Order: sequence, then structure tokens, then C-alpha cells
Amino acid sequence: MEDLLYVFKDFVNQTIISVGPLKAFFEFSYAPWKAGDALINEAKRISLELGSQLYHMEDQLQANKKIPNVTTAITRHEGEGKTTINEKSGWYSYWETIDDADLGTGIVVDPKDTKRVNEHRTMKKKRSHLYIHLKANYFLERRELGIINVGGTGDVIADGTTYTLKNKETLYLGLGTKSVSFKKSSSDQKPHFYFNSAPAHAAHPSKRVTEKEVEIVEIGSLEQSNHRVFRKLLVNSVVETYQLQTGLTALKVGSVWNTLPCHTHDRRMEA
Repeated sequence: MEDLLYVFKDFVNQTIISVGPLKAFFEFSYAPWKAGDALINEAKRISLELGSQLYHMEDQLQANKKIPNVTTAITRHEGEGKTTINEKSGWYSYWETIDDADLGTGIVVDPKDTKRVNEHRTMKKKRSHLYIHLKANYFLERRELGIINVGGTGDVIADGTTYTLKNKETLYLGLGTKSVSFKKSSSDQKPHFYFNSAPAHAAHPSKRVTEKEVEIVEIGSLEQSNHRVFRKLLVNSVVETYQLQTGLTALKVGSVWNTLPCHTHDRRMEA
């Protein structure tokens, strides 16, 4: 921001989400930190898979106001390795021999999402970095979005097209949708929009999903206090998405939400 680099401090909390025979999940959370006038909340979720020499990390950043860009970087540990920069193809790497092993680190990014690249060198160890400054012109430039209305009738305006959502209806907005706004319709009851978003690397058409189009599954029982109706809203059999999958669960009278037997949802979330 304005040629100043703002970074997080050490994590303040760690949570083991799940440990299984094939995969383990854990999360680091950080104390809120300032980037100019913006307050940033950050959490990193890391997964390790059996047999893999790589790990997967998802960095979640939330800001209370718009920030101009995000920067990622490669650390040049001892500063004696080889740095390769290919801005045209969008890949960057650094290789260095540490002890008796070769350590390689790389970043791959779409060139159109790169704002600029600069390399910082210093004599201090682990203080030299290759910075790749990223940009996004609008929220859904590289993402897709699912919206569920759990209140009264309301409108979603996406790139000039108005989609009217009744209670329990859903709207899918594909990658590349530039403008999204919400408003109350003529209904007396206010709409309540729940939305979920995920990264996307291919564009699919936006679509409104009505109650008649969803897949409905009734599961559980009153005896187990988990009798419920599960609506499959954004699934491939209903609407084509890149990876976003969304459902809505409604409890039957006399039932309560429960998590027995204890379990985790690695790739699924229900609202």
C-alpha cells in the first residue's frame, strides 16, 4: 500500500481440525494487524496428505475496508541461490543448496493478475525476498459466488441483470461478474442473503435456482433428533460450477442439530 509493506506477526492460536490416517488439517490464527487504515484478520489452514512431499495451505484474509493489493513473496534464505523471474509466463523460482540438500521454492500466477515484481536484497540472512504484488479489479475476477435467500423476497443485481430470489431460492454467479448489489423487493419481509464464494479458474453462466429445480433429500429420524430436509442447491446435477458446492438444511419439528457421530467436512459446508 503506497509502496509500504505491511505483514502479520507470529500466530497467536493453533487449532488441530482433524487428524486421520490419510490427511491432517490444522489452522494458525493471527492477532488483527493494521495495513494503513485497514484492519486485517488472517488465518492459515494447512493440510498434509500421506505420501506427499508437499503441503496445501489456504491463507484467509479479511479487511474492514478495501485494500489496493496483496503481496506474496519468496524468501532467499542465505542469499546464495539462483533466482529465476519469468513475468511473461507468470512463474518465479529460487533454488539454493542448504547443508547437503537442494531447496526450491516457486510461485505461479496468472500474468494479468500481477501488478509488479521487485527483488529486495540485503546482507542479512533470511531478509532478502522476491516480491510479487498481486491485484484484483473486482471481487469475482477470479472467484465464483453462491447466494441463498433465507428471508423475504429480494433482488440481486449482477452486471445490470436483476434476479429476484424468493425464500430458499439460490443464485449462482460465475467468474467474471463485475458488479453485484442487493436490495429489498416490494415484500414486507426483509430478505436475508447468505453467500459463499470460492476461487474459480473457468467461467460458468450465472443462474437462478428455484425451489422446483433443487434436489431434495429427507434424512435422519425423530428418534435420533436429527430429522431434516437437505436441499442440494449448487451441485453439478442442478447447475454447473467450477468447484463451489452448496446445500441448505432445514430441521423438522422436534429435531435439533447434532454432530453425532463426531465427524468433519473436509470439502463440504452446510448452512
